[in-house]
Amino acid sequence: MSRHVLLIGADARWRARIAELLDQAAPEAVLEEEAVLEEEADALAAAERISTGEHDIYLIRDDAGPVGGLEMLHRAMAAAGDTPPPAIAMLSEGPDEARERAAESTGALATLTYDDIDARSLRMLLTWAAREAKLGRRLRAALAKVKARSTPDEEVWFNVNKLLNEELLALQREVIDARDMQKSMLPSTLPDTPGISWGGLCLASEDVGGDMYNFVRLDERRVAMYLLDVSGHGLQAALYSSALNHIIPAWPGCRARTARPRSSGS
Repeated sequence: MSRHVLLIGADARWRARIAELLDQAAPEAVLEEEAVLEEEADALAAAERISTGEHDIYLIRDDAGPVGGLEMLHRAMAAAGDTPPPAIAMLSEGPDEARERAAESTGALATLTYDDIDARSLRMLLTWAAREAKLGRRLRAALAKVKARSTPDEEVWFNVNKLLNEELLALQREVIDARDMQKSMLPSTLPDTPGISWGGLCLASEDVGGDMYNFVRLDERRVAMYLLDVSGHGLQAALYSSALNHIIPAWPGCRARTARPRSSGS
């Protein structure tokens, strides 16, 4: 199933980065761009477009246009009103805890930084966002039917309730998929080191989180183990731990992963 991604306020460097990672994470994804953000009216029009939830996810550069990405996020959420909000992630040049908290409290799924984002974390984000986008579209359609009748009859309310139950079950399945995706990043085999017996267990307090562990081979005699405990919880923490788990084994001095991650099918 194709994913529809709208990129807002990105420069050529960000466009190339997102396009490259989408080719790896979701080759079927359709990437569009809100190209003109020169005036405040352009930003307002973009916020209105975001509020419709037509795309699976909206990626907003945090310094986009004349008003900035965070203000555009505020406007989009306000324009959505009492309908289900669109799935939005912010794009940032580097870590900024205050901005990330502000974006999350406004309704953003996560904030992605240029150096930390990788194909695996982007795929996790797209999986999560696509489920929310589909749920939002169906709920908006159901609410429109309710509002179209001055006094909704029993059949309308029954259908809305049925829809909510169906989507709740589907959302639970999608959450399980995201959890399994993160579990696949844990090592499936342990290092073979004379005199040492290894064991590992990682249980998230929520469906996904920022805790992870792995092993890297330093040389013929030495093996390093690292534990990741990203502050926060949920999708944002999971994306950070996924990015770090990709970056650490590539540091100078780490020859290769000793324990390979599980394949997505295992």
